Amino acid sequence: MEISDIVAQAASEGRSILNEYEAKTVLKRHSIPTTEIKLARTLSEALKAAKEIGYPVVMKVVSPEITHKTDVGGVVLNIDSDEKLAEEYELMLKRVREAAGDVKILGVTVQEQVDRGVELMIGAIRDPQFGPVLALGIGGVFVEVYGDVAYRVAPVSRDDVLDMISELKGRKLLEGFRGLPPVDLEAVISMMLKISDMIIEHEEIAEMDLNPVIFRGSAGKVVDARVRIVA
Repeated sequence: MEISDIVAQAASEGRSILNEYEAKTVLKRHSIPTTEIKLARTLSEALKAAKEIGYPVVMKVVSPEITHKTDVGGVVLNIDSDEKLAEEYELMLKRVREAAGDVKILGVTVQEQVDRGVELMIGAIRDPQFGPVLALGIGGVFVEVYGDVAYRVAPVSRDDVLDMISELKGRKLLEGFRGLPPVDLEAVISMMLKISDMIIEHEEIAEMDLNPVIFRGSAGKVVDARVRIVA
């Protein structure tokens, strides 16, 4: 499915936020690496998806009414067998309904589990004054607490991205931390340039929040993605 088709389908359903499966499909169309992801509407589909991806996997709830899946118990890590997946599938849906009420649940995503690495946040927003603006920061659950983020107006160059990295207080994490190899900055630059091109090319995209993006050595993958389209 092309990006325009994904956006049109979401708009026709009255949604301004793409679900994670749609968001990662959009990113992959621009050669931005993400975790392997499959959408499952039933337990049998989830089991099939896990078999195709290979254990261990992560399972996340899919609902247009839930923004922060972790807050309602809608994310399960370290699923390493069919038995564990079947058990967690039922438990997760029960937790979500208890925490979020009578929300519309479309199913779950089953995704590959990524090894530990340096977590970054990459974002983009269409500002009414400046146009497309990119953000790069130290990611994970504390991004809103520390606010360690650098901004640039798109399009950005290789030197722009290097300058953004140099502005981060936590940039030493990229040099190797607690047994992790140093992050290849070229991998960060490559992803930032692709996102810059993407937000400029697709005016229907209003905002992107990719957090975390896990980098390990020369490899980086978007682990969680939120994309908002122009209403």
